[in-house]
Amino acid sequence: MAKPDQVIPEKCIGFEIGRETRSYTADDTMLYAVGVGASQDPMNREDLDFTFELSENFKVLPTFGVVIGEFSSIFEGLTKCPGMPEFNPMMLLHGEQTLEIVRPIPVSGDIRSKVSIVDVADKGKGALVTTRSEKFNSSGELICVCDSKAFIRGIGGFGFKGALPVENLPSTPNRAPDATAREKTFLNQAVLYRLTGDKNPLHISPEMAAKGNFDKPILHGLCSFGFA
Repeated sequence: MAKPDQVIPEKCIGFEIGRETRSYTADDTMLYAVGVGASQDPMNREDLDFTFELSENFKVLPTFGVVIGEFSSIFEGLTKCPGMPEFNPMMLLHGEQTLEIVRPIPVSGDIRSKVSIVDVADKGKGALVTTRSEKFNSSGELICVCDSKAFIRGIGGFGFKGALPVENLPSTPNRAPDATAREKTFLNQAVLYRLTGDKNPLHISPEMAAKGNFDKPILHGLCSFGFA
């Protein structure tokens, strides 16, 4: 299939990237929690609820919803979209993320995911592509919905400003914060977090990071999301 020279919005919006069913275990939920910074302090008893399977209140860190049953290759799906031109995968950056939890996430199970492109917007030098992942349990019940916005540099200029409504977010209060907290990621945080599923070499290979015009491998946006 010949690829277009630029983004064709009407051939992108509504395109189903794919569906698949995946299983996960308590080990996966604990690895995710450690990957986003839980139990850096082994004496933090609250974090043990997410990192110790024998904890009385063992449960899943809610932001696990962004990786649970995640489609294995969003990039591959985007390349198959008839409205997307050829692009360098190292020019793709995760820009925004939303997570709506519909039902509590169990500590293990099977998840069926459906991923589609729901919007594409011209940002001048690049395109902002919004994909929606709907995740269902083995009974067919909706567990959570994730919207991801990927900024793809170098394929802008197609003139479409997007179809999704603009969110009216509240402004930041003009005063000092009520409280502050400081946390620090490890230098190898990306090396650990990638084991939760996102193995894009941009996050571990200096050579691949250089091809994306970065001076070193960068941390996953979703790791920062979960860490925060």
